Amino acid sequence: MDDTADRVAITALQGRYADTVTRRSWAELPALFTADCTIRLDLRERGMMELAGADALVEMLQRSMARFDWFLFAIVSATVEVDPAAGTASGRLYISELRHDTDDGPASTQTYGLYQDTYRRDDGVWRFAARTYASLARTSPTGIGLDVFPIPGAIT
Repeated sequence: MDDTADRVAITALQGRYADTVTRRSWAELPALFTADCTIRLDLRERGMMELAGADALVEMLQRSMARFDWFLFAIVSATVEVDPAAGTASGRLYISELRHDTDDGPASTQTYGLYQDTYRRDDGVWRFAARTYASLARTSPTGIGLDVFPIPGAIT
């Protein structure tokens, strides 16, 4: 069975997420997630954070991004594997965040990360059903180079 339409719809979902977060359009974010979505964030030395649903994600993002006067969520690359019969899919989304801290003067920071996602077709619309994020690298606190973390294995 040709899954092209599903892949295009999921790629559009990934793009909507990036656009919504960049614009900080928090009211739009919950529609991208299933009601029972779980979100796990491995922030490395800050530990694992688990969130239940899009509302908890919005609250965390608002709090975390309040210090930035400029922020861009960029998709670096993505994969999608669709199971059309089950109405589910999985994928990896490699991202970069470019940002400027209000108190940093001319300095900016950059992070790289990996989302391992499960998608579900919900009432004919693809949504995030589960997300696991891991930081891969970020600008070093010294401002020189990157702090780099290992790429995690597949999330099951």
